[in-house]
Amino acid sequence: MVSESSSAGVSPMRRMSLLASIVNSRDFRQPENDPMSFRRATEQLAELGDEFSVEGARLQHVRHLGEGAFAKVELYKLRPKPSESMLTGDARQDGTVLVAVKTMKELVPGPPDPKDPEQKPTLQPAPASWKAEFYAEAALLVGLRHENVVRSLGTAKKKDGQMMLIQEFMAGGSLGDQLRRPRYSGLQSLRWMRDLACGMEYLHTTLDIPIAHRDLKPANVLLDKNGVAKVADLGLFRMLANHGRDTLAKLESERASAAAADGDGEMRDAAPGMRRLSTLSPTAEEMADGGPDSNTSEKEGGRRASRRVEGPGERRARSPRSPSTLPL
Repeated sequence: MVSESSSAGVSPMRRMSLLASIVNSRDFRQPENDPMSFRRATEQLAELGDEFSVEGARLQHVRHLGEGAFAKVELYKLRPKPSESMLTGDARQDGTVLVAVKTMKELVPGPPDPKDPEQKPTLQPAPASWKAEFYAEAALLVGLRHENVVRSLGTAKKKDGQMMLIQEFMAGGSLGDQLRRPRYSGLQSLRWMRDLACGMEYLHTTLDIPIAHRDLKPANVLLDKNGVAKVADLGLFRMLANHGRDTLAKLESERASAAAADGDGEMRDAAPGMRRLSTLSPTAEEMADGGPDSNTSEKEGGRRASRRVEGPGERRARSPRSPSTLPL
């Protein structure tokens, strides 16, 4: 894949355990209690993310793709090495591969003025906790390998030392974009739901340490050039080390309850029981019905229901299950 640093001798299972011990520690979750310990935890996360590093000279900026509350995404060209066979298959005529590079913003909008809510918030330095969460996401993604989870190709550093998270470029945009332009068929909507179920099954049940996404919504599901849906943006993830599956369901339900309380109307990464008791948004209902043009003929053939690819930190492969039995 990419060049490994000297710390890459750690086994995948040990690496996931180290990551879980850091992100689940009190030093990381409550930085105000011990700033020095929080800084050490952040440095450890940065080292784990650097295990798979890409030389900055191999990257060439193309254009801006988009941005969120605390990060922006740019399109780059990456020139793969001959040993990186997993990338050379996607190479363009000039030998480069298009990749999406995510970086954290240095300045973010501050809190609104209670005396003047209409006034544009002033910019302020990004909180240290946001930087730590970005490092945690980078460290997690380099260890995940599944066809329905956006693939991380490693990290790189800018000249100023800022970390860049390099991911596969998803040319199809987000699922949210597709739902706003409902030109898909009922069969296509079922394929997206199956893709999503397979990706979430991998995070919830296949890894040695279950991972809760906690922010699953159409905007965080991306489509590749072939229309395959992949789970993305794990910035709010939790690793449930030493906890049972009931803890996972409880955490997802609590997250869904918080989303409902915020009034955004989106059922994110919720337990099945939570979804059954909640009102779905119109876009979710349309997707289930195939959208306004659900009678549109489907040209492309069916794909496999389960496309799990073995990766670091996984348990032994199990026989595929019906999509109707997969936990979301």
